[in-house]
Amino acid sequence: MTQLQEAFLYELKSQAKFTVAEYATLYIKYHSLAVEEEKSKGAGERQAKNMAEYYTLSVLSDFIGNENTMARIIALYKSA
Repeated sequence: MTQLQEAFLYELKSQAKFTVAEYATLYIKYHSLAVEEEKSKGAGERQAKNMAEYYTLSVLSDFIGNENTMARIIALYKSA
């Protein structure tokens, strides 16, 4: 999963600033990729989603550092 996390972080750093919607779009993209990667390793659907959430949230929270922005991104992700 490290390569996927690095790719996510690289994409987050690719622009000086994203909107909350753009962050949510990136989160959705990398969450989906992480789910597929976990499934390819033999994880079940639920476990794959849980691990993907852990991986993507850890990268995003380290990068963002603002709880309000994080909450807005997650809210957009859940509404998608």
